[in-house]
Amino acid sequence: MQGNPINSILIVDDETKLLEIYQKTLEKEGYEITVANNGATAISLLKNNLYDLVITDLRMPGVDGLELFRWIVRNNPGTPVIISTAYSTKESAIEALNLGAFQYVEKPVKLDELRLQVRRALAHQKMESENRELKQAVTHQFNIKNIIGNSPSMQEVFTRIQKVAATSTTVLIRGESGTGKELVAQAIHDLSPRKEKPFIRAVCAALPESLLESELFGHVKGSFTGAIQDRVGRFQAADHGTIFLDEIGDIPVSTQIKLLRVLQEREFEKVGDSKTIEVDVRVIAATNQNLEEAIEKKTFREDLYYRLNVVSVYLPPLRARKEDIPLLVDHFMEDISRRQGLERPQLSPEALNTMINYSWPGNIRELENAIEHAMVMGNTKTLLPGDLPITVQSGYVSTESGKLSSSGLTLEDMEKQMLISALNQSQHNQSKAAKVLGITRRTLGYRMKKYNIE
Repeated sequence: MQGNPINSILIVDDETKLLEIYQKTLEKEGYEITVANNGATAISLLKNNLYDLVITDLRMPGVDGLELFRWIVRNNPGTPVIISTAYSTKESAIEALNLGAFQYVEKPVKLDELRLQVRRALAHQKMESENRELKQAVTHQFNIKNIIGNSPSMQEVFTRIQKVAATSTTVLIRGESGTGKELVAQAIHDLSPRKEKPFIRAVCAALPESLLESELFGHVKGSFTGAIQDRVGRFQAADHGTIFLDEIGDIPVSTQIKLLRVLQEREFEKVGDSKTIEVDVRVIAATNQNLEEAIEKKTFREDLYYRLNVVSVYLPPLRARKEDIPLLVDHFMEDISRRQGLERPQLSPEALNTMINYSWPGNIRELENAIEHAMVMGNTKTLLPGDLPITVQSGYVSTESGKLSSSGLTLEDMEKQMLISALNQSQHNQSKAAKVLGITRRTLGYRMKKYNIE
């Protein structure tokens, strides 16, 4: 027996005699066979069962094979389909192939050919399943808690996140505004043994010096004007969890001394109190400032710097990892369409080129805002360069094919990235990817071959 007993196959045909022949032939090969004599019955079975393969006749009364296949594409896109067809309906079978069917066999079906195509389809299905599992593993590696990127610099970020998360080591996250430093801090916490405990954020630049110490360490009633009751500070609230000190470079020197003590001794006193409080807190800090310069200017303590900078994670600006822009655009378009209840538009190549060529001084935050602007204010069918904010449009630099753009990429590089992004977005369904790009499936196939995209 050449088949695998766990392989289940649904066979659909309105000719009872053929169903019996197919069933007996394939059961001898070791497959688990279910039969249906019409498309409607097949859909009912598919709603309640998972099949490794569907073999369907093309011409049937009611729901025909092509309609059944389209239902499978919409609802069970990973299931391979073999179409059996008479010569007179061969064109429809070819149409099904263009839509993604695995193969078609002509009637009268030769049983040896049927066995061969079934083995090939199941082998293909197994390979696709393994590829999906691999893709999920890669996605986890290159997409941690909405931090997206497959550039070498972001792969380094993900590696550092995964290594440091398992420890309680203090981490300093560095990078320009809008690069996603809080997302990295959250990811480190969520992947750590402290994930079930609090994650408390404190923005050090958000409060004046007179209130920051109270915010971090708490105060007792009457300790200063306006202290009408005791207050628990952020460090105490984060006990056994993680505290994220954002914009640590803006913390005043007077508060830096108390913060240094917490890092060294894991203890502090509330403002106006002499009672020492001990805490078990993991500290993650972030800054967009040059702390080394601040040390030279005496605005940041050198000993605090070394306490914070045990492990550093550097987030590159978006202009330094433009190969990630297609992935980020795809993510934001999906997220915004769901969040705002908008129909997701297609993305024109020109709009993507515009975004790739822009310098993004506001980094990922600016990119997300630009996409939301375009989706809310622009054409609902296709996102065009003119839908983007004027600042992004004016930053576009036209280039000739093969010459480097301001991003350091050729237009051919950009086109390849668009193809890969569309294929990822459509889970490697070529018909859907072609639709996303606004091109034919044949053109997509040609360009995939051109760029050696598997």
